[in-house]
Amino acid sequence: MGEGEAKRRALGLVLDLVVLSVAVGVAYAAVTPRDRYFDIRGANMVGIAATYHSSASRGYAVELEVEGAWYAGGSFKASGRVVYADSKRLVLFDPQKGVLVLSDEFDRPYVNGVPSRILMRIGRPGGVVRIDALIPSETIEPDSLESLCTVPERFEGVEACLVSATVGVWMEESNVTIPASLIQDVAAGRRGIIEVETAGNEILVKMRFVPAGDSSALLRRIVEILEREGVAVKGLISGPIQLTVLTDAATVNADAVGGALREIGAERIKVRYEG
Repeated sequence: MGEGEAKRRALGLVLDLVVLSVAVGVAYAAVTPRDRYFDIRGANMVGIAATYHSSASRGYAVELEVEGAWYAGGSFKASGRVVYADSKRLVLFDPQKGVLVLSDEFDRPYVNGVPSRILMRIGRPGGVVRIDALIPSETIEPDSLESLCTVPERFEGVEACLVSATVGVWMEESNVTIPASLIQDVAAGRRGIIEVETAGNEILVKMRFVPAGDSSALLRRIVEILEREGVAVKGLISGPIQLTVLTDAATVNADAVGGALREIGAERIKVRYEG
């Protein structure tokens, strides 16, 4: 083989390597999301939820910066990650402000404020971990929900433990009627989505993404109100309890947290890297 032929082959090999490196780069870019930003103006809850779910379902991390107005008056700025979103509500976890429920539904007492602008950053996952665990139905005490969250909260890197459950309050007497006005303001000052319903001698407390301390404080307050009115409480029974544990992936051992949750009866544990 002459010198010219050797040079041509060497040049061909270099070109092949260049083409291969470009192809690999294109393929990597196709599967590795770059940070993208969506600037959503106004309380467009449908648009916010659709953008979030579309991104999260494809494995992207979603972080928000929010400007808005408190329902109690005044403006606010918050930033953090989405805990829950639907066409009417957005639940945001801000490390400084805690759990915030944002919505344009003015008649819902659990809503903290209405967003006027949301900057949504979508990028690569990896910085934080979310662990969702389901615990079967059981009879509970007012402090039981908070006690469950002490298990994951003892691990370094756990930022929050949120409770979702429907709790029924049983009365001793079947002919007792509980006026809704007695407990209509019982959720005031709590965080998360809380709805309290009365039907005859039954009270249903529906909680979604409520901080552990608020969940137990709410149940204690209801029992106190009933006892003050001379209504004896037979007990509390909860449907399936979901614990949502928000953590820092850099310091937390997700497997260890999951193992501890299984020890207290948790089932269907799901771990997700978010941001």
